[in-house]
Amino acid sequence: MLQHNMDVKTIAAKVGKSDYFIRQRIKLCSLTDEWQKIFFANRISITDVLKVGLFDSDIQNEILKNVGNIEKIEFDEWDLTQYSGKLSIAPFNIADATLDPAVGACLNCQFNSATALLFEEAALNPLCKKISCYTNKCNVHFAIELDKALQDPAIIFCSNHYGENSKDFDIKKITAAGHKMYNRNHFQKYQDLYPDKPEFKEFEEEWLDYNDNNANGCIEAFDDAMKTWYQDEDNIAKEVTEGKFVNAFFVNGTDRGKLILVKLKKGNNHFVENSSINTDSTSSSGLKDEIARLNEKEKRFTELDEQKIWDLVKKQFNPHANASLLKQPFNQVENEAAAFALYRKLTCTAQNSFCELFKINKKTLDFSTVTDEQLRQMIRFFFLDTLPPVVLYTGYNNEALVSLKLARQYFPSVLQEVEDDQEEISTRRIAKVNAKIAELKNQIKALEPAKEKKLKKVNMKNVDC
Repeated sequence: MLQHNMDVKTIAAKVGKSDYFIRQRIKLCSLTDEWQKIFFANRISITDVLKVGLFDSDIQNEILKNVGNIEKIEFDEWDLTQYSGKLSIAPFNIADATLDPAVGACLNCQFNSATALLFEEAALNPLCKKISCYTNKCNVHFAIELDKALQDPAIIFCSNHYGENSKDFDIKKITAAGHKMYNRNHFQKYQDLYPDKPEFKEFEEEWLDYNDNNANGCIEAFDDAMKTWYQDEDNIAKEVTEGKFVNAFFVNGTDRGKLILVKLKKGNNHFVENSSINTDSTSSSGLKDEIARLNEKEKRFTELDEQKIWDLVKKQFNPHANASLLKQPFNQVENEAAAFALYRKLTCTAQNSFCELFKINKKTLDFSTVTDEQLRQMIRFFFLDTLPPVVLYTGYNNEALVSLKLARQYFPSVLQEVEDDQEEISTRRIAKVNAKIAELKNQIKALEPAKEKKLKKVNMKNVDC
């Protein structure tokens, strides 16, 4: 373009195409040679290949390596989002060091952009700068969660796509295990059906627009809208407890590797579909299959019974309504609850150390025998592991100040030594700064008399005039 001194509009006019068409073709120049060959071989649409072109060449190569030799390449939203390295939307726990023991957790990793940022606000959207590691953790996490889902007969498997992709490796594995894949035409997600809660400010603005800025009746109308919302919310909750929603494991899209409640559309009931199993009395395998189906169904109904009980009980867990309980001494059940709550708040690595130190079976997580003394030790373990902030972006915050108090109690000599060393460095630094400031002030004083003489001469000239 520069060589021939032509802009986009000129080229579009010469070839009889739109400006948009030309801009798209220019963007193809940002693709690596391999991706250009794939596009010109008609193996990928221009919409998808332009998305690939947004990444640098290293990431384009990483995407190509993971795609493999698929004849027709198509990307959904998550396929390329995973290469952005956004830790805030990572499907895995960034504190989990077990996904890749060689590199450990993401929290303090050198490739985590948050560990090198100067400003705390920028840490709200941390990025992984090593995409190969990020995608590997995504895949390892997915494989672990998929194996768990395959062992649970109450879970169904869903795709965010509207069509079928029988060549997808994960879908092949699922269907080979005897499960049906439900695509986007077969279900509705819980969050898509959940009603949006009315917000008064937005409601008021719409009310005034439709009523010529007349606010009369706005509050009453908002109350009616809230009543409707509560009713819709109750209806959804009732459908969940009645078993009209099932747990679904998603194999693609931004929900890849997640369990989400879905409501199957008419004609796609999970259990009804399985009722077509052969129950011919002459076939022992058919009878065994029917027994397995009934056991699976009863397992799900037992879960629903527990959900109904829990929906009623959980409302009682309210500290305001049970203020008198807060004043009572701890009992053994509360020791168990406190120990379990502490365990749940630890990172995966710390949980392993916690169980090893306190002789807790990680499979059963039985804390029923925790003593008062053990609970105090567990609380101290929690302090040491969780309370200290990972990094300070400014001076001491409240967490750091409380941690320093603990440090002064737990290891005073170490803290004193560190503070003394830093104070010595600080004293020398302050002395240098003060000396430099004094030097600059002397320079200012030396310049001021010269300025005054110059001003006097100017004033004398004005007087003569």
